[in-house]
Amino acid sequence: MLKTFVYRLYPSKPQARRLDSTLETCRRWYNQCLAERRDAYQQRGETAGKFAQLAKVKEYKALNPHAKGIHSHVLQVVVSESGQGVSGVLPTREGRRNAGVSSLSGA
Repeated sequence: MLKTFVYRLYPSKPQARRLDSTLETCRRWYNQCLAERRDAYQQRGETAGKFAQLAKVKEYKALNPHAKGIHSHVLQVVVSESGQGVSGVLPTREGRRNAGVSSLSGA
């Protein structure tokens, strides 16, 4: 039998701002990765690989002041998740297309 524990966070105002900033930065990075993969396929007919995008995490952190405070592993997970979001757009081996791109939007 599995037990489930539910925890509620009560962040202070500075912590809540930091969480919001982190989520917004991850959302923008996710959408940027999706757009890069989509554009690479639509314009050149090739797929932008996950490993190429993982290599750009360091560059993204250097260029984006909001990303400097986020651990690299978090941004790498975002890249991995974006690969699953774009899989619905690219044709499958049989040539069929799935649903659309699942981009994230701000609340």
